[in-house]
Amino acid sequence: MSIFPDKTRYILVLFERTSDLSQIKGILSNPFYAYHAVNSMQSALEVLQRKRIDMIVSGVHLENTDSYEFLNRIKADEKLKSIPFVFVSLRRSDVARCVDHGLSLAARALGANRYLSIDTHSPPEMRTEIGNCFLPRPSSDLDEEVADRDDVRPFWKPTPKAPPTPGNSFSY
Repeated sequence: MSIFPDKTRYILVLFERTSDLSQIKGILSNPFYAYHAVNSMQSALEVLQRKRIDMIVSGVHLENTDSYEFLNRIKADEKLKSIPFVFVSLRRSDVARCVDHGLSLAARALGANRYLSIDTHSPPEMRTEIGNCFLPRPSSDLDEEVADRDDVRPFWKPTPKAPPTPGNSFSY
């Protein structure tokens, strides 16, 4: 399957500012994409109930909408949770730049397929990353992605204790 689909893909785009909506539409320019642009979570939820949507692209740093609450609502709804969800950061404050890694991890843990920043991805790279969300994937579950890695352990599972060595009887 190519990142350029053979049918129109309907993308719900949630950004509060008109300039941001224009910028993301420019980044995603593709003749196979049709957009439903909204500027609030309520409007987005209404569109999701009325129209076929193949992907959601939402701003992360919104002034009047809690973007993570929006993601939670999508992933909690049985009819909507399979829709690919991409967070895009177009304008970031200095504080947001400092916590970017944490925001990205939180987004992935809550079910976002991608967290993209204009600071670290060029428009063509963003276009490719978003297009890749349409490709079939075995799982988007963060736990399954790291299940085979020995260096990643959920915080609630303790690190195994090392066996005592001769001359060292100290244990935890």
